[in-house]
Formats: sequence, C-alpha cells, structure tokens
Amino acid sequence: MLNMELVLIFGFVLVITCVVFLFGNAIHKRNIEREDRKEALEREREDRSPSASNERFKKLEDRVRVLERLATDRGATLADEIEALRDERAEFSDSGVPLPVEREKEAS
Repeated sequence: MLNMELVLIFGFVLVITCVVFLFGNAIHKRNIEREDRKEALEREREDRSPSASNERFKKLEDRVRVLERLATDRGATLADEIEALRDERAEFSDSGVPLPVEREKEAS
C-alpha cells in the first residue's frame, strides 16, 4: 500500500512538472515571436524612413537651388519661372488641395 501512494505522488508530481514545462515553453515561443516581429518592424521602419526623408530633402534642395538662381538671375524669364514654381507648389501641396495663387495683372 505504501508503494501505491508513492506511485500516485510521483505521477502527480510528473503531471504537474509536464504542465509547467509546457506552459513555460508556450510563453518562451511567444516571446521569441514577439521579438522577431519587433525586429522586423524596426528593420522596415529603418528601410522606409531614410528614403522618404532623402526624397523630400532632395525636392527641397532642388527648390532652394531654383530660388537661389532666381534671386541672382535678373533675366527676362524671371516672372515665368516664379509662376512655374507657384504652379508646382499648387500641384504638390501636402493637403492635396491646390494652394491659392495670386496672379498679378499685367499692365498693357
């Protein structure tokens, strides 16, 4: 009878140990999956962010170059280039709505 009690206790401890290890294994797998997703999102954010920033920076740099040229160039096409810049600004407004452009009336 004593042996039967020991077998029952040993079986109970063995079942509890298996349940604890299975639960721990499930938690460990979820943590690994979470870390993998976190790393993938960080890599995606790093890949996406610089290119978008660089593209926007290049557009701004090109606009500054044109504006510098316009400021230093007093040619006859100055008004035409300014209008072209206004038209471009209207096309690429951030809100998707063209910005109001005031046009001066030319004196004939």
